[in-house]
Amino acid sequence: MNTLMFWRKETFSAALAEGADDVVLAITTDAYARTYRASVETAAPHPVRMASGLTYIPDRADERAPPLPSVSAHDTFSAVLADIRQRYGSPSAALVALQLELPVTPPLP
Repeated sequence: MNTLMFWRKETFSAALAEGADDVVLAITTDAYARTYRASVETAAPHPVRMASGLTYIPDRADERAPPLPSVSAHDTFSAVLADIRQRYGSPSAALVALQLELPVTPPLP
């Protein structure tokens, strides 16, 4: 295994939209950060008022970033863990699930 590849860290962008769910943003950024291999930064052309009423100032002004998923918090956990499993493997997904006190699927040996 190439050790340089192991320590490489990815940065994902997520577009903020007016009225978007703060919890989905929190789940997404937290889960990727817990892999120790990725982080998420927010993007929007201007400050955005989220569903909670809080106004978020984006990390960068960009209109081309993919939007946050418009699903429930529970479905966000499932989608993010599935993506982590695909990108970094089952052990990374299991570690994140364990840290978030979610069921580990598939179970650890």
